[in-house]
Amino acid sequence: MLRVENLSVKVGDFSLDEINFEIKNGEHFVLLGPSGAGKTVLVEAICGIKKIKKGRVLLNGVDITFAPLHKRNISYLPQDLCLFPGMSVLENIIYPLKRRKTPENEMMKKIDSVCELLNIKHIIERKDINSLSGGEKQRVALARALIWEPKILIIDEPFSALDLSIKRSLQRELVKISRETSTTIIHVTHDREEAFMLGDRIGILIDGRLHQIGTKDEIYYHPATIETARYLISENNIFEGEVVYIRGEEVGLKNEHIFLVANRYSDIKGGDRVFFGIRPEEISVIRPGRPLRPQVQHNLFKGFVKEIYEKGASHILMVEAEKFSIEIDIPNCAFRDLQIQTGNEITFSMKKRAIWYIKR
Repeated sequence: MLRVENLSVKVGDFSLDEINFEIKNGEHFVLLGPSGAGKTVLVEAICGIKKIKKGRVLLNGVDITFAPLHKRNISYLPQDLCLFPGMSVLENIIYPLKRRKTPENEMMKKIDSVCELLNIKHIIERKDINSLSGGEKQRVALARALIWEPKILIIDEPFSALDLSIKRSLQRELVKISRETSTTIIHVTHDREEAFMLGDRIGILIDGRLHQIGTKDEIYYHPATIETARYLISENNIFEGEVVYIRGEEVGLKNEHIFLVANRYSDIKGGDRVFFGIRPEEISVIRPGRPLRPQVQHNLFKGFVKEIYEKGASHILMVEAEKFSIEIDIPNCAFRDLQIQTGNEITFSMKKRAIWYIKR
């Protein structure tokens, strides 16, 4: 287990303050946040590259806060990969083993194993590292990071410079690594989709502060701070108001423009001031003439479609209701079936289970 306790780091005018978290052995932990949040500073402090001002880093109970980099049992793959241009593919991959004076027979076994895992046997004899494609370079860098079997692999924005098809392929490789090895992975990214696709748990880092750590469902449905909500959810779908009632497991949320019924999931009371909202993809557009399913019978509204934006596998609808505006993310199949056009009046439902709230 990796444990970070009260970690503070200062780099110029930027600082990380009082960072605390634990990562279980074998876990794929994603550190998610916008550019400039301090993600790279944090992982470089864990590696020993950045100087720690205060706090501790422990690996399986051993304090490694001030341990030399090569004794931490942590492999770090930075965003720029740092492949050695004067070395062949094979020389790049076995470099950590050479440094550790690994016996030749053991080295060959490790080479075969990592090449099989990452599907790079066909490029292992390449002499010029610069002849590789972006995806091949990424695989070689991963092979070099994994070949010495570190306890923890830290990868910083591993797919940011790759096109979509190569990115998807490498994401599958990373899932395979996580499944077939016992390596703990700390994965740094600003890509929300990537985080939810690959992470066992996600930590949200914004402006040097770790706002929330949780499972994908916890982060997705129940943001813990307004900063997390604003980072993950459209501002159009965030409201300020108060708790107007609590009835068993049901909560009433209201401001001067909107009233919503939500499931109760945290310790709040009537009269509490709150932020509340819903993710755009959790809003259902109701098909005219169809009976309503139980899950969409609450929080029904009508509104006019003011703008439509294409978004790959879905469409974004900017909808103007009587007293509020809302953003709806609707799958392409539903968009086509409903034949939605700008100016149409639609009925939509905000599901109770998908509405979140945060005490102000």
